[in-house]
Amino acid sequence: MTTGNFDRTQVEQLEQFAQQNPSGYKLRVALLAVLGYAYIATIAVLLLSLLWFLRNLIVGPGASVSSDITLMIFLIVVVVLGIAGVGIYNPTGVEIKRDQAPQLFIAIDEICSKLNTPPVHRVILEDNLNAGMLQFPRLGVLGWEENFLFIGLPLMQVNSVDQLRSVLAHEIAHLAGSHSRFSNWIHHLRTIWSEHNKKSRSPLLTPFFKWYLPFFNAYTYVLSRANEYEADRHAGQITGSEHDAQSLVNLYLYTYHLQRIFWRNIYAQAKDWREPPKDLFTRMLQSLRQPLPTEKAQIWLDLALTGQTDADDTHPALAERLAAHNYIPQIPEPLTTTAAEYYLGSELPAIAAKFDQRFQKSTIPLWQQLHATAKQRASRLERFKTKAETNSFSIDELWLYAELVGKLHQEKQALQLWQNLLERQPNHAHANYHVGKILLEQGDEAGVALMEQAIALSYHYAVSGSELLLKFYRQLEQSDRATYYLQQYKEQCQKFEITAKARLTIKEEDQFLPHQLSEFMQRQLHEHLALYPEIARAYLVQKQPQLLPEQPLYLLVLVRRIARSLQSPQSTDLQSSDPRVSFDRYDQLVAILSQTIDFPAELKIEVLAETQSQKLWQMIKRVDQSLLYRV
Repeated sequence: MTTGNFDRTQVEQLEQFAQQNPSGYKLRVALLAVLGYAYIATIAVLLLSLLWFLRNLIVGPGASVSSDITLMIFLIVVVVLGIAGVGIYNPTGVEIKRDQAPQLFIAIDEICSKLNTPPVHRVILEDNLNAGMLQFPRLGVLGWEENFLFIGLPLMQVNSVDQLRSVLAHEIAHLAGSHSRFSNWIHHLRTIWSEHNKKSRSPLLTPFFKWYLPFFNAYTYVLSRANEYEADRHAGQITGSEHDAQSLVNLYLYTYHLQRIFWRNIYAQAKDWREPPKDLFTRMLQSLRQPLPTEKAQIWLDLALTGQTDADDTHPALAERLAAHNYIPQIPEPLTTTAAEYYLGSELPAIAAKFDQRFQKSTIPLWQQLHATAKQRASRLERFKTKAETNSFSIDELWLYAELVGKLHQEKQALQLWQNLLERQPNHAHANYHVGKILLEQGDEAGVALMEQAIALSYHYAVSGSELLLKFYRQLEQSDRATYYLQQYKEQCQKFEITAKARLTIKEEDQFLPHQLSEFMQRQLHEHLALYPEIARAYLVQKQPQLLPEQPLYLLVLVRRIARSLQSPQSTDLQSSDPRVSFDRYDQLVAILSQTIDFPAELKIEVLAETQSQKLWQMIKRVDQSLLYRV
């Protein structure tokens, strides 16, 4: 979500106002929330008035209301109620009952009693490192709330019993006090308005929400962060501040562990296996059960503590929350018994097996595409090896050759290729980065200058490059240099977010130029797009960015093909010889393409339906030689 025209300073001013005048701040939020309903009600009244006027004009004021007019009025009422949020909520996790985890429900009941909150009606286990409380109003603005407590099973696996109780207390605390109904109402409205803004094409509603939503978000983010601090305070009172604070540290550290160790190792197997492991979730729980590697965990903790609270964050940054607890973070000690083992006991394997099935099913599209991409890369690599015996390479060919060796084997094996590329083009950002990275990991200080050069040449390497330099000097025990690059990492994270948003936002005012991609790279891209049966056509242009114009930025626009015969990911035959995998969600398609396309510059991928004729698309189609791929 976005705060629109609100910058960080304005949101900070709102936070100060909320602290100085809480009731006045809540009144402003309430009035702003009511404004959304008032606008919708006004539109509904105007539509009903128009229908009534047309009815009188057509059949006369004395005639009975026709069934068609009645139906139209009924539809308007249904739409308004839908926007108001009336409905039934069906969670996607695994619901656990009291007889399956009696000690867990006893702990929940005790916390509810101590905090004097409404009861938790349903407990849902999820497959993530997260927890949350949802107070769903079954009658929308009329209330009749049903309270859902969501607990990530991986989160239970990385916390002790006391630490998990602090997590439960934090979430249940969102129901405590008179602010809970108001806060949950605001949270519910933010979700409704945001979803409506994404889906609506109504000329009556879209312009209003384009103006209204940024203001509403800016005000409610302040409320959300204030509520998080209050929930932390309640949790500390129930279980002790150290348990609540350490559970926050555990969340960040094990998130790094999953992203940088577990999932990388798992997806590396896609090179050899077409089908993902059947016990994927169980493997995750086993991995989370192991002690964290101390050196890596310390680096991860340092990185996590550099995070800052942005204007559109609903939760304060880790360092700020730990400071409120007056807690010095620590690397977690190995647990004798995890909260998952204690509370779920003999039920744990059966519950994990349910998530195993879901994980395998949901992972199939990405896994199969990674497998197909690995086979394609292996075929390309063999062609490169054959050509290397008799021919020299162009810059693009040498870049891709080095990329393939690094991705299919080990990055160290590609060192000579990257060095060859660096000799031919000293300002090649990728070559500077990869040679610098390999040398730094080998303890060679010659990698420092190369990494600094890579950071200067491409903003994409600023964050990861600063982290590599931090690790290098930490290993050399040069604390001053390590501290410098830790500060650089913090600053580069902030710059990266601003830069990426400015460059990757596509507007009608942008200038688009012919891509000027080499014929070799055009063939590689064409070959890769052919793996995706949903893609009917693809257009490639170069965007002229206002920020860092010297760093190339390409836009790849995909036109979807409507084909009823395409299989969905759920029905894909794992034994099929056809390497293509279809996706029923196009955001998923873009995400996977972003991971699998080998491209020598920054690339933004967008998907458009064939039936769309937006001005932006027409501009792109008119660029010379923009049509890159066609079925």
